[in-house]
Amino acid sequence: MTKHSKELSKKPLVVVLGLDGCSWYLISRWIYKNELPNIRKIMKEGIYTTLESVLPILTCPAWKVISSGLSQHYIGAYGFIKPQIRKRNYIFVNSRLLKGKDVWDYLSDAKYKVCVVGVPYTYPPKKVNGLFISGFPITRDVDYTYPKKLKNILNKIDYRIHPRGLFAFLLRSRYALKEYKYQIDLRFALIRTAIKLSYDFVFLVFFYVDKLAHYLWDDDLVLSVFKYLDKHLGELLNILSSQGRPYVLMIISDHGCLLYTSDAADDGESVDLG
Repeated sequence: MTKHSKELSKKPLVVVLGLDGCSWYLISRWIYKNELPNIRKIMKEGIYTTLESVLPILTCPAWKVISSGLSQHYIGAYGFIKPQIRKRNYIFVNSRLLKGKDVWDYLSDAKYKVCVVGVPYTYPPKKVNGLFISGFPITRDVDYTYPKKLKNILNKIDYRIHPRGLFAFLLRSRYALKEYKYQIDLRFALIRTAIKLSYDFVFLVFFYVDKLAHYLWDDDLVLSVFKYLDKHLGELLNILSSQGRPYVLMIISDHGCLLYTSDAADDGESVDLG
């Protein structure tokens, strides 16, 4: 049996990396200037395209549409809240209100091991054949992991759903940049651990690149974060290539990005850039 046939006899590994609110309009100039060499390499050696998002173009329902394959008409939500017309009220959307099974549900039912990290609007966490860490908008005050004991481990390493210093970052704080990079380190460490433990499917979303692009757009600090992501991506590619299993790596975004400008903010408007 050849090395190639041995690899094909093993179960494939699928890794999905989500970049919330990541616009081609923003990152394409960095890619072509070779500021993001690993993303450029994936584009050159793989397949890439511009995807059509959902309407409304929001984090919720977009990630649920991606993970379930259903349209926003079927999942039961068109945004972050769900109106209750008769009660003249609204409720905040969570995973219990979103209809339809996700790809990790089907894989878990088929006995594949899955690791889901940081996907927005996945709280309460689902019981899966593996690990589940809910994402935005919940906080560490709730049981956001499956199994529950995983939360204690994450607390010990200071894993945070919402990085410290978000608004400090918007003021271009270097301390906030250090915190962002640390949280990126932790999330990629989770991917490496899942690969080492022979998981079959990993779905990880980096949510707060959305906020950076919304408020700072092509600022050097935003580029620093993307270059740091790209560095980790290169290390991940090396691991995937050396672990002896056939694999698929997908990088996807839920929508483009709106740049909030000071002039537009005065008028309650924004500029659509992707």
